[in-house]
Amino acid sequence: MVIDWLLADLPEDKLSKLEVYTFGNAANHFNNPVRRSANDGDRLKDYYRAIPHIEHFANSGDFVARFGVLNYARKFVGQRENRFVGQVFEREGSGHMFGEHYLDTMFVMDGDKVAEYNPFMESYAKVDNHNGR
Repeated sequence: MVIDWLLADLPEDKLSKLEVYTFGNAANHFNNPVRRSANDGDRLKDYYRAIPHIEHFANSGDFVARFGVLNYARKFVGQRENRFVGQVFEREGSGHMFGEHYLDTMFVMDGDKVAEYNPFMESYAKVDNHNGR
């Protein structure tokens, strides 16, 4: 809902500086309208998204993400305008807590620094590219 509010109230030059990252997203939609540049012509390169970068991270067993991003991001595949925009990165795992279940698996500590290698960074992520950029 905050993104919808920003899209309605902020000028495009401000939105173009925004990057959005969600973790265990419960939303049933994630808008990011297509804009057309001032250049003439109808070529594909003349189109862009209002917010240039959106990514969603979800654990496959996160109960909130399962009824949010993992459910709704897939419902609109194949339609012309997807109402859940952004790449979805799904990790095999459970839990919804941001620190414990997301950050602690992404950035495993080795003493007082982040370990150079950890199971999360070495794993394959299931990426859904159907949600537009």
